[in-house]
Formats: sequence, structure tokens, C-alpha cells
Amino acid sequence: MTDDVAVVSAADANFFDLIQGMVRSLRDKPQGREVALYVFDIGMTEVQRRWLLLQGATLLIPSGKPYRDGLPSYLRAFLSRCRIPELFPGHEVYLWIDADAWVQHWNAIQSYVEGALRAGFAISPETDPAYDRATVLAVHQASFAMFGSESLECLSTRGPFNAGVFAGRADAPQWQAWRELVEENIGKADTPETLFLLDQTALCLVCMRETLHPALLPTTCNWLANFALPMTCDDGSALLRPLPPHEPLGIVHQAGHTKRAFFPLRRMSGGLLSRTLSYQAHSQLPRDDYVSPGLRVILPDRCFPNMVRGDQSASDWSYLRRGLPHAWLVDRRIPAWGFLNRDEAHILYNLALGFHGKPALEIGCLMGWSACHMALAGLDLDIIDPLLANQQVFSSVKASLEASRFPGRVVLIPGGSPAAVHEMAKRRPAGWSFFFIDGNHDGDAPVADVKACEPYAAPDCAMVFHDLASPHVTNAVLYLKAQGWRVRVYHTAQIMAVAWRGDARPIAHQPDPRVDWQIPDHVMSLV
Repeated sequence: MTDDVAVVSAADANFFDLIQGMVRSLRDKPQGREVALYVFDIGMTEVQRRWLLLQGATLLIPSGKPYRDGLPSYLRAFLSRCRIPELFPGHEVYLWIDADAWVQHWNAIQSYVEGALRAGFAISPETDPAYDRATVLAVHQASFAMFGSESLECLSTRGPFNAGVFAGRADAPQWQAWRELVEENIGKADTPETLFLLDQTALCLVCMRETLHPALLPTTCNWLANFALPMTCDDGSALLRPLPPHEPLGIVHQAGHTKRAFFPLRRMSGGLLSRTLSYQAHSQLPRDDYVSPGLRVILPDRCFPNMVRGDQSASDWSYLRRGLPHAWLVDRRIPAWGFLNRDEAHILYNLALGFHGKPALEIGCLMGWSACHMALAGLDLDIIDPLLANQQVFSSVKASLEASRFPGRVVLIPGGSPAAVHEMAKRRPAGWSFFFIDGNHDGDAPVADVKACEPYAAPDCAMVFHDLASPHVTNAVLYLKAQGWRVRVYHTAQIMAVAWRGDARPIAHQPDPRVDWQIPDHVMSLV
């Protein structure tokens, strides 16, 4: 691939989180670390601009020229795209990527660049057997009609191309033809809809000319999720074309309603897994968070509007390990009680992925943060917590779980262990395959929880524990170890452990190397 490629995009303050994902999806890949980056600034904050500058971006506020003043900033950016080589001179190929698209596989970038070098322009059609053709055509009907009946005929016979991702060689004749077509027809755009689609429709019509044919790339190079949700591999780490042979998507385009929301997606081996279509990787984590390398990242923060970074001084629990360089997450309404931190939540999520579709029991959910991670992994989840008797807590947990659009079944039970465990087991004659025990951490309660759960544990089973910093929780794990269960300890802020038997398998975890981890004496017998 030529070394002289520039990526161009645009964003305002509301789209900043999306362009962050796009930029990180470039910079996280070895081939994208040094690629030139230009961004039309259509209303970002100073902090947002600074972040992009630190990523090596050059920013430009688009003017209304040569069209007309008074246009919204986003339209000024769109109508400037046909002038990209003039505005950002000095590169051989220019690759436009919308802020709401991101790069999953670099081979898509390679295809756009090679196509542009060969044919002048490279673009992907909005036609795929997975897309509903009538829906696609309806989106473009009015804008193509603005260019006349022949253009409308081209839409019906050839279908549109999508200008959310395209590449053009700097000297390609398509640029000038595109600009001329925009200038000739801008006066006809008399509705917000036609003005919004004007430059995309003009580019489509240019690319339909016999003498200006672009390199047409497969839809996997620019997958429009609003027309067809992708599939996912079994652990959710890769998004795939929903029709056989289920090729990995090169660029995922969160068009329309698919931005930020969670969706239950079909898995390759069956069943569903819920995730957003956004770029999710370790680089997306806040600065004061850590997740072990090798763990699949999931970020359900939007499902928890009351989650904030807490102050550990609000808690008087004697076993709280303080002063670690990781965010202490709390619900602002209960600031003295911490959630699993980011690394701990991801240990739980990645363990749960290995039990997709299996029944699971959680003892102690607080405001649902841990439950959400298990539900997103596709567990069939029963949750026991006396706090759920509080209607505000119940409603908040329910709302957070529903926002995650979890693919399985979740039952919320206001009650305490062990009585609620035995009562719930009457509805679960086959028992549970996965347990997360994070209830009362004092005295004999943790051992009592384990003894209540053990009779209902499936032959292939895992029990996960949080807060082994408390010796009482460690005693519960020691009890299982004495019964023949295998045990692995995870060195996190509050220390986690998994006990398993049968064909269950733990996950590997690398403790944060910045921390000089201290192992309490009562945990040493498990290490």
C-alpha cells in the first residue's frame, strides 16, 4: 500500500465519542499508527480538539464557500468533501471515513486504497442480499429525483453507493465532476433531506458515468448496520456479515439508529450475544481503568446513568483495599458501596462467555453492574438480593438490564441467601452451571452461600467470588477446594477467585503490572 494515504472525517461534540472509536480503530493497528489524519471540526469542544491533535490530526473548520453562507456546519463539511485534495494537499490517496464508522480489519483500507489507485475512486454499494432493497431505495428516492428522471432510473436499476466510506486518488477526474454536479444542483435542494444527501447522490451519479467507473468494493468494506445487523463470533470479538459464508466485516458503519445502542446479535454457533456495534477495545478504556490483556472488552456504561467514580473515604469497610490506580465505581445514590472495578467486571464477563446459554445464579447484585456483564454474555440468569425489595433499586436494576438488551432470560428475586437459593432451586430442577457469589461478606455468610449453592451445581460448573480481601470470603473458596474443586485466584483490587469442576475452564488474567500486589496471608493457601 502506498505510504501517502490520508484519512479524512468530520465530527461535532455529539459525535466525538464516535470519532474517538474510529480514530482508535486506526491507531490501534500497526498500519494505521502513522497515517495522516484530517478532521473537519464542525463544533467540538477545546478538550475534544486537543485529544484529536494528540492523535496527530489536523483540524479544519469548513467554510460555506463556494456554495452559500448560512449552511449548518455539518452540511458545510459534507459539501466540502468534493474539494478534499484542494483542502488537504500533498497526498496520493484520500480515504473518507464517517465518524460513525470504524475499522475492524485493515484489509478493507487496503482495498479502498488499491481501488483508488487503479480506478481513481473506490466505493461500496448499498446493495447486498442481506439489505432490504425497498428500504434502501426509499431512503434515496427524493434526492435522486432532484437530479431528474434519468437519475431516478439509475437508482432503480443500479442502486446507490454509500459515501460514508470512499477513497479517491488525488488526481482522479471524479473529484472535479463531483464538484461540478454539486454546484449545478445545490439550488434544487429545497428540503433538509435533499440537502443532506446532495453530495452523496452527486458522487453516486458521477460514479455511474461510463467514463468514470470506480472500483466497486464488497459491502463488507462498508457494512451499513441500519440495513442489516451483523452476526458475531461466539465471544463477540468480531462482527460478521449475517449471510453465509459470514465473512468478517472490514469497516462497521453504525448508520441510522445503530449508534451506541446494544443489540442482540446471532452467534456463529447459535444463540444470541448482546453488544454495541461501536469499536470496543482496551484503548477505549478511561485512563484510570485497567483490563487484563487477552480479555474481551465490553463497555455497558451507558446502561448505568448513575454510575460515577467514587471516593473510597465514603466506605468504612475494613477489607476495602485502598489507594490502587483503578477507578472505584459506585452508584451516586449509594456512594459507600463499590461495584466490581473494570478489570473485575471483565473477568466475570469473560468467564461467563464460556457458559453462554447456561443457567446462572447471582447472589448479591447491588445495582446490577455485575448482573449486566453476565446477562450480556448470554447467561440465563437468576438474581437474588434483599436490596431488590426496595422498589427504587428493583426498578433501577431492571432498567439497566433492559438497556443492555440482554439476549437471554433474567429473573430478579428480592430475598436473601440461603433461603432464597433453596426456594429458587425448586424452579431449577437441573440446577445452575455458573454462580457469582457477592453477597454478605462477613462471618459465616459466604460459606453458608456456598453450601446453599453446592447441591444445585451442575457437573460442569464454575463459582466466581469477589472480595477475597475478606477472609470470610476466602473461607468459602477454601471450603470448595476441600471438596475437590479446582481454584484460581485473580489478583485485582478486591481479589477474585473462580472454583470449577468438570469440563469448565477458567480464563487467564494478567494483573496490572503497575501495581506491587500484596497477597493477604489468608489468601496464600489458595495461590
